[in-house]
Amino acid sequence: RSRERESGRGEEMVAIRSSVNEKEEIEIETETETQRSISTINNNSSSNNSNKNSITNSLKSRLKNLIYTVFEVTLIHQIQILSICLLGIGWVREGFLSWFTSFIETRYGVQSGSALHLFVSTVIAISGMFGSVIGGWISDKFFRSNRSQVACIYMCLTMLVLFLLYFSNSLLLSIFCLGMLSVFILGVVSLLIGSAVVEMVASHQIGTASGIVNASQYLGSGLGSLFIGFFLKNYGWTVWPLTMLPGATLALLFAAIFVKKQSKS
Repeated sequence: RSRERESGRGEEMVAIRSSVNEKEEIEIETETETQRSISTINNNSSSNNSNKNSITNSLKSRLKNLIYTVFEVTLIHQIQILSICLLGIGWVREGFLSWFTSFIETRYGVQSGSALHLFVSTVIAISGMFGSVIGGWISDKFFRSNRSQVACIYMCLTMLVLFLLYFSNSLLLSIFCLGMLSVFILGVVSLLIGSAVVEMVASHQIGTASGIVNASQYLGSGLGSLFIGFFLKNYGWTVWPLTMLPGATLALLFAAIFVKKQSKS
């Protein structure tokens, strides 16, 4: 019996040792898997950090290139002159397109949405289309594709039509004047932004230059809206054509400077 007891105790000790060994092996495997998971997480985090750093560096590089390109294009003297010219044109363009409906409604009783109002709007749209085409043709045919000279002519005619519109008491004559304003104003915008910019800068700067001069036009639109709104509120709709003269004068002046600079070069 004692031998049986001793053999039983030996078997129990062996079983205990084997279970202990199994637990130790399990713990070792668990620790190994934990270390692997931690290393995997660290590798992933380091790779994510490197990706974030590369993206950040790429964005910084592109931002620096953008700032440098904008600064470089802004320093071009022709772009500066053209931007101020388009600031004046933006003044006239905004004053014309935003207020003509209220002008004919207040001056001649043409209600917004009526058949006559739709007719006037159609005349303005078609006139602007022909103004762009005719201005480009005149530039190519008579001025060797010199857009600034056509811009000077268009601005002179714009000022004459504004004076004619100011003194007009006829609805038919006023509609004719609005159509002519559309020809000259919208035509000169397409000439200077769409064509003249291409001739001033390198091919990789065309988009930036177009954005700069177009931004100048919208700046003029904002300034013109404030000025025109103030005068219409205080002096009535009779002075509406005259409120666009400052923008037309500024555009004419700098278009003439641009022509003179081109003739010297």
